[in-house]
Amino acid sequence: ELTKIYVKTNPLYKKIIKNIWSTNRDIIPNYVIKKTNIPLTDEGVDFIAETFEGKFWTIQSKYDDNQERNLSKTKLGNFFDITFRICQNIEFALTFTSNYGYSYKFDKLKDISKSNASKIGFVTGDRFDNLDFKIINSFIKNLKLEFIKTKKANHQINCLKKLNKFIKSK
Repeated sequence: ELTKIYVKTNPLYKKIIKNIWSTNRDIIPNYVIKKTNIPLTDEGVDFIAETFEGKFWTIQSKYDDNQERNLSKTKLGNFFDITFRICQNIEFALTFTSNYGYSYKFDKLKDISKSNASKIGFVTGDRFDNLDFKIINSFIKNLKLEFIKTKKANHQINCLKKLNKFIKSK
């Protein structure tokens, strides 16, 4: 959720992004699903965003314990595959990472004309070091939390049944 809050509070992105939905937590409107063909399961895209111009971006968050290590191209394989091969009408693919840098291979791709690589961007760990927590705190205080009931997976149901049986046996 830090990525979503960053987008909603950062002056640059506040001017560009009208709506942002988590692919795991939010109900994505039907018009967005139809226009973008975004998968409804988490397969590598964490957020879908709509700009004020009616364009769409995919957003991925990647955390790494070692911020000094560059983010590798292989860690974003699914994200780029879904964004540029499965989704439609995606203007930009943005990656938020705790890493201070990313692989030089991304910059080499950007030099190739007509490549999807010209449609990618990064927000690196150094940006998170300078977050204005007063703005973020104010934003969080004004959030209206809504809990969405979701269907439990089979392994969750089995676990709950076993836990319930265990508790009743004591």
